[in-house]
Amino acid sequence: MAAQVQKVAFGYANQEVSIDVGVMEGTQFRLLQTLPIADGVGECNYTDTEEFEAMYGSNRLPQDFTDGVLSFEASMTFEKYWVNFIEDVLEDLSIGWSTARFNIGSSLFKGGNVPARQDVLFACKRKSIESSWKKGPEGIMVPIAFTPLNIYRNGRDPVGNTL
Repeated sequence: MAAQVQKVAFGYANQEVSIDVGVMEGTQFRLLQTLPIADGVGECNYTDTEEFEAMYGSNRLPQDFTDGVLSFEASMTFEKYWVNFIEDVLEDLSIGWSTARFNIGSSLFKGGNVPARQDVLFACKRKSIESSWKKGPEGIMVPIAFTPLNIYRNGRDPVGNTL
């Protein structure tokens, strides 16, 4: 059964992932190369969390909330082939995993070439890469954790800014 997004049925086959490799120059993302990853992503998870406190009035009841602080986390599982490909690109660009930043786009299509929903994980820094191996017919999958500077869900971040 396909997931429902905006009351439209989507299946995993309707998803595409794009990855831009770049570096940060001050607060600006400078694009170095776009990676042609059409498949090979096994799983993608991302979360935005807002930490805030309630402000209380004289009657000891909450009156409002503080503005809060946002934090972001993401993780993806890639086929080993794509991790090797990313490492080769980083080597060609003369940068390492710790220097590189990644804009990761996830597009869901309901038919045709027009995306019905696009989420972007902005300026992700690699947090960790796991390596494990097992024998069997399944391809080797490599989990990578990222910390994005922002997450745009269908073009808007949690405070309403647009891409």
